[in-house]
Amino acid sequence: NATYLNPPSHQHIPEPPEGVIMPRR
Repeated sequence: NATYLNPPSHQHIPEPPEGVIMPRR
């Protein structure tokens, strides 16, 4: 249930902007 490749540490990730993929650590 991940919109994009994200670390398991961060499961609750809000919808990122258009074409912007930056997983907050």
